[in-house]
Amino acid sequence: MVKCDTCRKELQLPFKCNYCGRAHCSEHYIPESHHCMNAPREAPWHIKQALEQMEKLQKLPLPPKTVPAQSMLNEEARCSSMRGKWFPIGKVIGVSVAVLVIGAFIWYASPTILNALSLFNPQRVTSKNESFLLPASHIFTPVNISRSISLHSGEILVGNFTISGVPHSGTFYPCFLTTAILDPQSNVLALYGTPSDSFRMPATTDGSYVISFVCTTTYTSYLPATLNVTLSYNIIG
Repeated sequence: MVKCDTCRKELQLPFKCNYCGRAHCSEHYIPESHHCMNAPREAPWHIKQALEQMEKLQKLPLPPKTVPAQSMLNEEARCSSMRGKWFPIGKVIGVSVAVLVIGAFIWYASPTILNALSLFNPQRVTSKNESFLLPASHIFTPVNISRSISLHSGEILVGNFTISGVPHSGTFYPCFLTTAILDPQSNVLALYGTPSDSFRMPATTDGSYVISFVCTTTYTSYLPATLNVTLSYNIIG
C-alpha cells in the first residue's frame, strides 16, 4: 500500500508531485504543503498581492501639496481680524440715520428751498411780495380777497402766504380760513385750510390764475377788526 511521503497515511489514490516525484495525500500534494525541495522558489501569495498594490499606487498621480499648519493658523488669524471690517455695523447704522434725517429735512423744507433756488434762476420772470388786510366778517358771512396772476403755459408759480392776527383759545379758532388757487377756468388747483403754507403750481395753459383768501367768522367777539395777509411768490419760466 502506497503511503503519503509527508504524513505516512495509506493512500488508495495517491497524488504524485511533478517536481520531486513523491506520492502525497490530498492535503500535502501541493509543493508548498510538503515543502518540496525541487519546486521553483516564488514569493508567497500575500507578498505578491502587496507588490501588485504598491505598483498600482506608484502609477497614481501625486496628491497636491498640503498647506503647512502655521500658514493655516496665520490665515485664520487674518480672517478673524478682518471680520469686523467686513461688517461695519456701526457705520451702516450711522449712515442710515443721516440719510433719514437729510431726507426728512428736504421733504419738509422743499418749498423754501425751491423759493431760494428760484432767486438764482435766470429764467425767473416775476418776484413779488405784498401785504394786505382781510376785514373781519359778520357771523357765517365769508369775506373774500383775491389776487390775479398772469401765467404762461410751462411757467411755475412758487410762493407762500401767511395770515396773522387770528385769535384762538387752545386749538379753537373762531373763524374758518381758506386759501384756494384757481386756474383760468375757475377750477380749484390747490386748497389750504391753515393760516400759513407754501405752494408750488405749474401752469398748464395761458391765462390768469387766481389766489383767493376767504375768511368766514363763527364768533365775531373773538375776532379783531382785520386780518393781515402776506403773500410772496415767484414766477419761474
